[in-house]
Amino acid sequence: MVVIKIYFFTLIAVLTVTHLSSSKVSDSVRRAMATTQPTAPQPCFLKYFLGNQMPQKLWNAANPSLRFICQTLATTPAIDYYATVFDDTAGIAILSAYTVTATEANNIKSVRRPSHWQRTSGLSNQGNDALYYKNADKADKGHLNPVQINSFDENHVKATFTYSNAVPQYFGFNRGEWKRFEGRIVNYVRTKCAAKTPTGGEMYLMTGTSHFRLQIGAATPTQDPMSPSNPLFENAIEFPNSMWTAGCCVWNNGKNYESIAVMGNNDPNKANTGTVSMTTLGELESILVAPGQPAADLFPASKGGCRANSQQI
Repeated sequence: MVVIKIYFFTLIAVLTVTHLSSSKVSDSVRRAMATTQPTAPQPCFLKYFLGNQMPQKLWNAANPSLRFICQTLATTPAIDYYATVFDDTAGIAILSAYTVTATEANNIKSVRRPSHWQRTSGLSNQGNDALYYKNADKADKGHLNPVQINSFDENHVKATFTYSNAVPQYFGFNRGEWKRFEGRIVNYVRTKCAAKTPTGGEMYLMTGTSHFRLQIGAATPTQDPMSPSNPLFENAIEFPNSMWTAGCCVWNNGKNYESIAVMGNNDPNKANTGTVSMTTLGELESILVAPGQPAADLFPASKGGCRANSQQI
């Protein structure tokens, strides 16, 4: 009788797991089954930041909604491709960090874009197919970690197609100035950073979202004092007010640094996007914090080295 009972409950467990893993399971059930994403950085996350050090003064470290994601694929769960800081209340990423070696930069090419987007387990609020399809006339699924710069490897490209690496971007911004600057960043990585010394440099990149906007018409990059609260996309996830990318090329065994910085407003009016390459990394670090607050330090491990040598693109 004992053997029969054990067999019976084992059978029920198998049937239950099989049923729940079917494609018909609702997103809410999947989220309940999933492990919550880490609320503290793990080694697989930190390695995508220069010197394993995250930016300082960029966000409230005590925010309980932050999740620190090591981005993987379902087919290769033991391999990570980049890192994302995700705000589980806002439902969007606030930063994705990624690296490109000289060898990878020299293999960047055009690749076929996947058509399918994945959802990240362990998050309570994120974008989904239905949300974007319903509003296909309003916004794109905009990558933080971009496709093109990952095109040295098919799996790296696939890993960017996850809703934890996407934010709502207005068409004119995503397909216009932001896309052009993504191309300029790729060109810098390939022709400048990868060409540093015979062995080339390694590029540490971060693309983030911000509440703060650029002031249109200012002589130099300046924070807009009228930056509004991030609007909601269909009362579900936030529309970021702006996006930015900062990168630091490191070569000569970490003795030399060169940085780039770009920012633009996520605005439906092309005239108000104002995307610009900063003269210095320090300009961006000042814009990304509240007025009167100390500037952010995006690459603290360089001890000011990245900030001291900036390149416009």
